[in-house]
Amino acid sequence: MNIRETPQAKPRYGVDPYRDWLAGEGRLITVRPGNHMWETNFVPDLTAIELKSWGDRGAGGTNIMFVLADGTMHAHISEMPVGTYKKGHRHGPSFHVMCVMGQGFSLLWYEHEKDFRRIDWKHGMVLVPADRQFHQHFNTGPAPARYLATAVGGLRYLAPAKATRRRCRKASRTAATRSNTRIRTRASTAFGSRRSERMAPRRGWRNTFRRRRK
Repeated sequence: MNIRETPQAKPRYGVDPYRDWLAGEGRLITVRPGNHMWETNFVPDLTAIELKSWGDRGAGGTNIMFVLADGTMHAHISEMPVGTYKKGHRHGPSFHVMCVMGQGFSLLWYEHEKDFRRIDWKHGMVLVPADRQFHQHFNTGPAPARYLATAVGGLRYLAPAKATRRRCRKASRTAATRSNTRIRTRASTAFGSRRSERMAPRRGWRNTFRRRRK
């Protein structure tokens, strides 16, 4: 056998595991919007995989969480329709956001900063928000925008970074309220005031980062 050849598992009882692995077969685990999981060992095409509706994070938005090879890595993919945005948020370190298709920009800022840092992105670019740095994504292109995010700590096996993100979620939403007016101004400039109001998340601009009731 040529050492450069990849050995393939032999079919057993009519099942070819190597072929199934290349096909990207898996199973859908339904939880709730925003947390539906696709468990698999391989995703052959990130642009074609079916996503599930998640309107609370953005008007018309869709996503799916991945459970890859029963590992500890977090991975999810989200899509934004034309002229829409994702709600701003923050979390712990290690997240890498990779643009799969489309174009737009993201705003990054810390809690006490008076202005935003704008990062324009398109296919192939990687955005890495810092630890507890707020960020928000906007699709300004002529087609839907889709991105893949990876980090340490998955839904099945929590890592310290994952636990930290859950603990700071409430504080993050409260602090982000102060930046809501400035974000609305930026989005209105990018999309046009009427269009940005129409394409906002279904809960509206004012409640983008609303504080949870106790």
